[in-house]
Formats: sequence, C-alpha cells, structure tokens
Amino acid sequence: DPLKMPSYLTIQRRVLNASYQVKQKSRKGVRAFQAELAKAESGIKTSRILERVEIDHTLLDIHVLHDDHKTLLGRPNITVLIDHYSHMVLGFQISFEKPSFASVCMACMNAFLPKETFLEDMDCGASWPAHGIPETLVTDNGNEFWGKDFIAIADEIGSIFQYCPIRKGNYKSRVERFFGIVNSLVLDDLPGVVRK
Repeated sequence: DPLKMPSYLTIQRRVLNASYQVKQKSRKGVRAFQAELAKAESGIKTSRILERVEIDHTLLDIHVLHDDHKTLLGRPNITVLIDHYSHMVLGFQISFEKPSFASVCMACMNAFLPKETFLEDMDCGASWPAHGIPETLVTDNGNEFWGKDFIAIADEIGSIFQYCPIRKGNYKSRVERFFGIVNSLVLDDLPGVVRK
C-alpha cells in the first residue's frame, strides 16, 4: 500500500521537535556545523592558577634574516605554555627547527622553573612571576606529545595529560587565541611578515 502523504502540521511538529544540532547539520552541513562549534566558547572552567595549562606550537608568520649576512634563516616555530585561568604565558621556546620532543622540553623547562636568571641574562628590568608544575597539561595529538619519554616526564612531575580531539581547536582556546594575537597584532608591522 502506498504511504499517506503527511499533513503540514505533522511535518511542522517534527521539525520543531528536532534538536538544534540536527537542524543545523541538515541546513548547513556537518563541516559548517563543526566550524560553528569551534568558534563557540569551550565551556571549560578553571578556578585557580596551574589547574589547566595548554601547550601548542605554531609557525610564526614572519621571515627572519641573519643580522650580519642578510641571508634568509626561515620562519621560526614557537612553542608556548599558557595558564588557562590567568591567561598568562608560563613559558615558550622559539626555534627554526620543526616542533619536536626537545623543543617541547625546553618550553616546559622555561615554564616550570623561576625566570629571574633568564630575565637577568636578557638585561630586562621586568618581572615574570609565572612558573610551576601544572595539574593538567593539555596537548594536541602531535607525535612529540605521544612518545614514551614525554609521558615519563609527566609521570615524574605528577601532571595529568589531556589530549584534545583531532581538529578541535576550542579545547585549547587560550593558546590558539594567543597565536592569533601574535601573528595578527605583534608581527603585523614588522618587515618580513607573511601576508595571507
């Protein structure tokens, strides 16, 4: 038997009863809906410093020249650790090498240890009080974070690792926002900046 055509009110009731996610996926597609979710706040709440620290690295949008020889050195990578509660940079490491276990360890050492000696070497009169061992260290799924050595370090210092889902930048919203600020505001007026 052929099915009866549903009435207008039946269709309207089913559409109104559908969840927001189902409606948006149907209207815009799955990828557009995921992009909308990525722009939303992560919903992660912290109540104290060092409760949650986010670590990530990115390629900076600037070409660097050698001071003396004026030869192109390339684009540097920056690895940063940011405290979720205070939004303060705990530590960083800048290098022309690709992100690796070594660059992550150097950034972690800069973040975990006091910085008085570092600031004296830089001949800087400023203070940088941020340091300490995080309770939870949030990373992406890069190879440098999955090695046995890195997990052994986390066990030794007593931190918990939390891996973010793939392609979900809003799980590390503080560090992703920091990279956006550095690339768009800090480097924007410098010579050698990469225009996208």
